[in-house]
Amino acid sequence: MQRLSPKIKFGKHKREADWKKRQPKVNENVKMALFMKGPRSSNDTKSLLKELYLMKKPDSLSFSRKFTFRAFEDDTMMEKCSFRYDASLIMIASHTKRNPSSITLVRMFDHHVYDMIELGVRDYVPMKDFPVEKLELGAKPVFYFGGNEFESEERYKKLKNLLLDFYHGEVVTEFNLGLLEYVISVTSTPEGGHFCVYKIFLKKSGTSIPKVVLEEQGPRFSFSIGRHHFAPHELETQACRVPHQIKAANRKEKNVTFTPLGEKMGTVRKEMQDFGRISDRVRPMKALRKEKKGDLALGATASEWGSGVNSPAPKKARMDKRRPSRESGPSDGAFVPSSEML
Repeated sequence: MQRLSPKIKFGKHKREADWKKRQPKVNENVKMALFMKGPRSSNDTKSLLKELYLMKKPDSLSFSRKFTFRAFEDDTMMEKCSFRYDASLIMIASHTKRNPSSITLVRMFDHHVYDMIELGVRDYVPMKDFPVEKLELGAKPVFYFGGNEFESEERYKKLKNLLLDFYHGEVVTEFNLGLLEYVISVTSTPEGGHFCVYKIFLKKSGTSIPKVVLEEQGPRFSFSIGRHHFAPHELETQACRVPHQIKAANRKEKNVTFTPLGEKMGTVRKEMQDFGRISDRVRPMKALRKEKKGDLALGATASEWGSGVNSPAPKKARMDKRRPSRESGPSDGAFVPSSEML
């Protein structure tokens, strides 16, 4: 008897997995970057694009063919490639008569252009001109931004944010200092700025802290900021919204401290106590009790009686209410003759 095997639909399962992968997440994946060449590009921008692609690996994809679109004129192809490869970062190398030897950094939000900035490249020095050991795959960089423009001018602020987004990598809580292999230094100048990459070497210093030595490994180039497009305020607010799950996880526990030994100490806060109400619920001491027969003046409390305010009149001598007996004589001691004597 022939055994019937179930029919497997590879296309449907692949589409479902791809659809789930593209859904919004509380903790985002590492951002994918696409490296493209425009209709025309110079040799310097081609070489620079390849080296920046190697620094971004493995979260990057480079295209060997040319694209006919222009970044600031038509964004249809960029949005199409962003959706197809699930990428949110794009770098484009181009060369025109008006903007020679330039690279454009593009950031996407929901597969639409969010912001982009164009850098004019000059004085380019490739990696091969530096006799230093090249960086390894997946190494995390250290960024250095020098200049007041990165804190005051909007263009430099966006450029700083874009570069950090490009080479941010995976979020980690702990890392080995030996894995910090290179430093990306970006400094501002009146004409634009300088971009340099340095290799980190940790050498012996005779102490527990190693001696840090930097050697330039490339690429190195100077840039000038050209055309740019920034997102409107409404779109920026929507893109920078923090999910409530992350807010709840990062919420600090109040009134809780830890001792040097790791013991958890809590502070309990209560409402202010009203001692007047407490005296009604708790039986007062004998000295503070009120007299039952109204010996105290009306309206006078125990505290006022003790202080002499509204003090009652002194108590009279207690009268003997017992009925006097027949044998007992008068209280004043006078002699009364009896009936027999009469």
